[in-house]
Parts: sequence; structure tokens; C-alpha cells
Amino acid sequence: RVRQSPVTSQQEEQSSRRPCVMAGTYFDETATAVSYLAWSLEVPVVLYRALDYTLTDKGLYPMTSQTNALILDLVWPFVMFLENKGRNNYVSILYAVSEHFTVTLQEALLRVLRRQGFFVNRQGFVTEKSRARWNVMPREDNNIRAALERFKNDGNFRTIVVLIDPHKIQETLLELAEAAEEMGMNTGDHVWVLLGVDLLPVASTRSVQDNELLVKLLQGAATVDYVEGFVVDGSDDPFLKAWKSQNETMVEMLNHFNPIAEGKPGYFKAEADYFQTHNPVPGAGYLYDAVMAIGMGACTAGTYTVDGKINGELHSAGIGASDFHGASGRVLFQESPVFGGPPGTRNATSAMYGAFNLLPPDKDVPYVLTDLFDPTGNSITVRSMRDNLTNISDVDVASWTSIQDFVFRNNQTIAPELLRDEGYHNYLEDGLQILGLTLFSITALMCLASAIWIIINRNHAVLRAAQPQFLLPICLGSLLQASCLLMISFDESDGLSVETLSRLCVAIPWCFIMGSNITYCALFGKLWRVNKVLQFRRVTIQTWKVLIPAFILFLVSLVVLLLFSLLTDYGWQRVIVDDFSGESMGFCASSDATAKPWSWFTAVLITSGLPILFALTMAWKTKDVEDSFSESWWIFSMVFVQLQALIVGIPLVAMLKKTSTNGRYVGITLLMWTISTSSVVLIMLPKVLAFYNIYGAKTAQRGARHGTRVTGIGQEHGSNGAQSLLSNGRPSGVSSGWGRSKGSEAHSDLEAISESPNNGDAGNTAPDAATIDLEKDGRVDSQEVGSDSCPDSAKEGVTTISVS
Repeated sequence: RVRQSPVTSQQEEQSSRRPCVMAGTYFDETATAVSYLAWSLEVPVVLYRALDYTLTDKGLYPMTSQTNALILDLVWPFVMFLENKGRNNYVSILYAVSEHFTVTLQEALLRVLRRQGFFVNRQGFVTEKSRARWNVMPREDNNIRAALERFKNDGNFRTIVVLIDPHKIQETLLELAEAAEEMGMNTGDHVWVLLGVDLLPVASTRSVQDNELLVKLLQGAATVDYVEGFVVDGSDDPFLKAWKSQNETMVEMLNHFNPIAEGKPGYFKAEADYFQTHNPVPGAGYLYDAVMAIGMGACTAGTYTVDGKINGELHSAGIGASDFHGASGRVLFQESPVFGGPPGTRNATSAMYGAFNLLPPDKDVPYVLTDLFDPTGNSITVRSMRDNLTNISDVDVASWTSIQDFVFRNNQTIAPELLRDEGYHNYLEDGLQILGLTLFSITALMCLASAIWIIINRNHAVLRAAQPQFLLPICLGSLLQASCLLMISFDESDGLSVETLSRLCVAIPWCFIMGSNITYCALFGKLWRVNKVLQFRRVTIQTWKVLIPAFILFLVSLVVLLLFSLLTDYGWQRVIVDDFSGESMGFCASSDATAKPWSWFTAVLITSGLPILFALTMAWKTKDVEDSFSESWWIFSMVFVQLQALIVGIPLVAMLKKTSTNGRYVGITLLMWTISTSSVVLIMLPKVLAFYNIYGAKTAQRGARHGTRVTGIGQEHGSNGAQSLLSNGRPSGVSSGWGRSKGSEAHSDLEAISESPNNGDAGNTAPDAATIDLEKDGRVDSQEVGSDSCPDSAKEGVTTISVS
């Protein structure tokens, strides 16, 4: 600075001397100038506060050191503080893109946050002064309000970190307070955390405390900064004790060496009791340690000289090698980066960091220190708290120590629970829900109508031949499978709780598997009974005997389903599919991978596949039986349709599971509807068509040939070369010309014949007579044919024969 006033001879002599070392300064502008000067003079300079990390880069400024850690080293403890307060996973960063300080700070913060697994939403803005300085036109998308609006639209992460340039603190806070009020983000749902320098003195000003919007914004907010021992330990701090012990002699000496002449701007004269009535300002401890580092460095460098004279380069190296306990704790310069700082800066692990609660709602003070991060135990308070711990394992030197409760904006010591706004839930659309319920209604009406129709017309020849006691379970099984459409058509948007939805999820495999078992066991029993009766032996096949295999399969399926329900946590799960936006999807699944739900599903599918296999086997054996008794072709068609639906539907549903709720629902709905509806349609439709004479039975099959139905016929017996009625040991049908008429058929009462009592030997003794229903031109006549009524040629081979 060029003095405009005349200088004394003493001052002129002092200014002509070459300095051997310099201590200071605080701001980047002067720190940069002093660093250049030290480089040109080849003398060391020790800064005690610098924001520009390049100032302590030995490649750029070889003579510069710093007793405070870099501002970038504050980032790691800052992130640990967020985690300590439960503000993890989601963080929004608001910074001025027009300021070098905030841009550099956000880059360092972003690296640490991502390393810790945070999801970060960054939004930048341009300050008013920067617009004027760079002649940037004001735009709606480059101010703080637009940045906050983008935060809300992108998921509204409720922990907002504001990086503030030290030269634009008031400007940034005022604009931020107005924008937060307009966006409704200052009501306590968000946690505001400020990161920068010189924020605490600003919070103490009347301009902040008298501004209602600033109070709403900063009340319960937090900031993290470096702290010194006298701030934490108070009167117990050694530096503060030494400060208070200074007497009048020290005050007089300081006044004497004041470089500013009395009466000039900036002149200050301390009173005799100055040290007793004033506390050191923040940063005083670091400046004291800068002076001590100069002396410690000179002592270290002097040991490497012969004549005791040291140059600036050696002195600077001695400062970097210093390791001592000063006013700010242990002062250790790092030769290799620990937190990313260059050599020549203070090792970040030897500093202390404090978290401050701004404008705490329960206290009438501008800020309070609530938490301390002191890795090396510089603070007496932290050391005493650690000594009081009985379990040494509870001591974590790399964690924050709570000194007093942190009170948030909501006047609670626990931060707001939500870390972000709830994302898009992908609820099922109403139109698709109506589609699923409509398809269920169609199938349910078909099943109920079929059951009623069977009961009403159960004595009709078509239904008696089809065995109605087995058709009714088929309708029940299809209805159970169709009921799954109801269970998958609801989610939380319908007002159902997670517990209720989980119960519906558990019910789905029960209804679908048991419905399938009922359907195919009924088909198996029906065909097995037909196959036994058409062996042309006098046997009685009662219904309960047919149900024994079905009962065993039901029991196995019941046990597997019961174990599946008890041993797995299968139920309603809402899964985050986009961690950044919070988008989620709800579906039935198991959250415990160790429970291996797919292994249980495999067991359930195997038990449900056995009835299908048995029904297919019996359908193959009875494929030559007339359709009135057996539905082999229709069963094959039903299995083919259902298998094709499974082959196409399962991969499609699996691909859409975490992609589209609506697509997955449509796939599952069509799959379940196809399976349930095909069962009732392909089994009942042929009966309805035959009932109304729309569809006729095929001929040339067992039980029907040339318009003649043969029942109650035993194996051939006797001799005299009588022609056998069996082909390869199985009946092939009997034809006769007695009264045969084109198109006339005899419909036998299968149930009456199969269950008619007979104690004779079915293999050797034929019945004396059989009751036959003759249907011709819509008339049903009953005729009993005895052995005396048959011609002689028939008596030799057949005891009883029915003809049309």
C-alpha cells in the first residue's frame, strides 16, 4: 500500500529492510499477492486461512504454507455429519455456477458424496452481482427460484446443501430466503445446510435476525466449519488461559508496534484490560500457530546448516517438517495428501471441525456448537468424554461427538423422516382395472351359468353320459382360477393396506393351483371311469373310488402351499426401480432371497402338473371313445391353448415386472383369463352343442358303430366257432340290422349300467338281460331282451345284446 503521508526515518529504514519471513493472511486476494511476493523474495510465508487450494501447491507457490487445512478438506467431515444426522442417500446441492469458489467446492463435495453412495441432485444459479458484472441477461431459468423449482420437480431431495461464496453471503441468503418462501420449502420439511466461510458472523448480525424470511430459512439450519480449542473448551483451553493472563506491559508493547499511525484510518488502541475483557476472534489460534510454525521451522532448518544461517528455501522446508501442539491443536503439515490437499497445507486429520446449529428454535442465540469432529483428540472436552466411556470399543476417533442436542426447524432433535418426496408409484390405471374385473365377471358368469345348466338338465341323456358329478368340479376349478383376476387388480391407490395386499398375494397361488388341480382331477376321474366301464366287463366303478387319486394330489398340494405360506415372506412388495427419482412399483414377491421362493414355486408347479399329466394320459387312452363319454380331443386342445399361453405370457410378464405396471398387469390378466376360461369353454361348449343337436357325436368309436351302442357285454364264451366280439382283447362294437334306422342312436345310461349290481364273474358269466334305452326320432323306448328272444345264431356268442 502506498502511503500518501510523510514517513519517519525509522519507518523508512524499516521499509528498506528485506523481510526474512511473513505470516498471514486471511483472504484469497491478499494471500495470492503475498505468495507472489514471497516467491520473488525467496522467503517463506505461512497463511492461516486460504480458500484457493492452489496457493499451497508447492509447484506454483513453493514458499507458501498454511496452518489451517484447506476448505476442500472440510468436505469429508461435512458428509460424515450428514450421515450422523440421518440425512443420507439423497442430497441436493445448490451453488453459484458463476463463482469459482462454489464450483470448486461442489466438485469436491460431489466426489465424496458419490463415494459414500449418495444420490445427488445439483442445480446451479447465477447471482445478481455476477449478472451485472458479466453482463448476463436475467433469465427465468438461471436464478435461485428456478433452481429450487427444478429440485421439487426432480424428486425434491429434502436435504439441501447451499454452497455460498464468502463475498456474496448476504446477497445469496436474501435471494434464497425469498425463493424458499415462494416455493414453500421453509416450513420444516427440508433440512438446510450451509457450507462456506464466515457464515457464523453473518448469522449474528441484526440484518439477519430482523428479517422474517431469513429467520424462517436459517432457523434450525446447520453449518460446518473449522473450530479452535477456545471455542470448544472455553476457560479450560490453554490458549485462552494464556490470552487472559496478558498484562498491561503486553498491551503497551502492542500499541507501540502498531504499524498504523494514530489518527489514521484503521488505527486501534487497546486498553490496559483488553485481554481480560475481549476474547480472541475466530482464526486467532491459527494465526498464533502460523507465527509458532515460523519459529519451529527455523529451529528445524538450523540443524541442517553448519554456520546456523538458513535461506528461505530451507526455512520453508523446516516449516513443512514441523509437528507441535499449538493454539488450534496439533499442527502437522502433510508431505503427502491425505484428503486431497497438496503438500505444505496442514494435515486435515490434525484439525478440529465443528457443526453449528443456526438460530436454534429453543434458544435466543444466533448459533450454538452442537457436534465436534476431533480425530486426534485436540479438545479437552472430547478427551474427557472419551475417558468416561467404560467400553473402549465405543470410542470411535473418526466420528462426530455430540456436545448438545441439535434442534431442527420443526423444534425436534430428530430430523424430518422423509429424505425426499415420494416418487411416482406406477399405480394401476383405472381403465385396465375395469378391464380385469370385466374379464373376471365374464368367466364367473360362464362358470355359474354352466353349473346351473348342469344341475337343471342333469337327467338329460347328453349330461348323463358326460357324468355331471364331474362337470360341476370343472366349473368350480375354473371359477377359482378366474378369482385370481380379482386379487391382482388392486394396489395402495384403492385404499388397501400392505397387510391386506399381502394376504391377496398369498391367496393367488392357493386359488390358481387348487383350481387347476380340481379341474384336471375331475377330468382324470371322469375319463378313468369311462375307460373302466368300457372294458366290457361287469364291474362297478363308484365315484368315491375315482376321487382317491385326486384326494392324494390335493393333500400334497395343500402341504406344499401351506409350507410356502409359512416359510416365506411372500407378499406385497413396493420396490424402488429408480433410486434417483424414487419411482417405485408394487407387486407380489418375496423380499427374502434366502427363503428361495422360486424353489417353493417349482414344488407347487410340480404338484399342479401331476393332475394335468394324469388327465392327458387318460385322454390318450380314451381317444377312441365316443365324445358323449370322453372329451379327449377337447382336453388336448385345452392343454395346448393353456401351454401356448404360458410359453408366451411368462417371459413377457417377467420382462415387464419392473418396467411397466400396466403392461405386467395386462400380461398376467390375459394369461390367467385364458387359462381359466379355456377350461370351462372347451369342456362345456361341446355339451351345449350336443344338447341342442348342433354338434353330433363321432362314429366308429368305442361304444358307437353304425348307429348301434353296445353296453353290458361280457367277453365271448362258449364254443362251436362262434365269432368273437373282441378285437385284440378289446371290444370293437357290434352291429345288427334289427330295426336299424339311419341317424338313430341308442344313448346308454352309463352311470346306471356301470353301477348296476352283479355278483357274477365278469369274465366268464354274462348277464341274463340288460336294460337298453332306444332313442329313435326323439322317442325313448325301454325294451328288455332275454336270452330266449335272441336268434340261435346270437345265443352262442352273446348272452345279452342291445340293438337299435
